[in-house]
Amino acid sequence: MVPALKYKNQYLEKISPVDLVVNEEKLDWNLSAWGAGAWNDGLGTAAYHDLKYHQGKFDLSTLFGWLNLNCCPATGVWESEPKPINGFSLSMVSTV
Repeated sequence: MVPALKYKNQYLEKISPVDLVVNEEKLDWNLSAWGAGAWNDGLGTAAYHDLKYHQGKFDLSTLFGWLNLNCCPATGVWESEPKPINGFSLSMVSTV
């Protein structure tokens, strides 16, 4: 079992939906979707812990909305060199 983070994440209280979108637009989704995804994983993990353990109020709808609007509509992945990125690609990369 993963222990709760001891302190509330103060960054989440400062990021607005507009700031979040601006940051997503700055990430290099075309050449480094893994890196861009890692930033989002960190944000999501921080939000999860804040919501569950510290009565956080960070609204994930902007994040999920941006991700949904900016992926390939036909596949649901972000195109990246050398392979497209989605939640299943990590396990597939090790078998190629």
